[in-house]
Amino acid sequence: MKTKKRSLTRYLDIRTELDDSRAKAVLQALREQLGVEEVELTKNRMRLRYDPLQTRMDHLQALLKERSVELSRSWIHSCRLAWYQYQDEAVCENAGAPPPACCNRPPRPR
Repeated sequence: MKTKKRSLTRYLDIRTELDDSRAKAVLQALREQLGVEEVELTKNRMRLRYDPLQTRMDHLQALLKERSVELSRSWIHSCRLAWYQYQDEAVCENAGAPPPACCNRPPRPR
């Protein structure tokens, strides 16, 4: 049976200006989190890939807040973060669901 891909890729807009040393410290802290597979930081955008069964977006946001990294406050970014959290919950709930039936069509009459 083929296993489904569980890692999710998320994009975060960052409001805080980060110098090189601070950016390295934030990236290192994120990489050390259980379930985080990849982190990239460009000028004001961060790309995260993680397993939602091991960590969630709200935990990663809390880690960024502890490190004084402020995320964008735009309306669209807030909607995107809410959607990310909803998807994290859905992936975790669906991971525990029973497998679907092997056949969804009734047998044909002969």
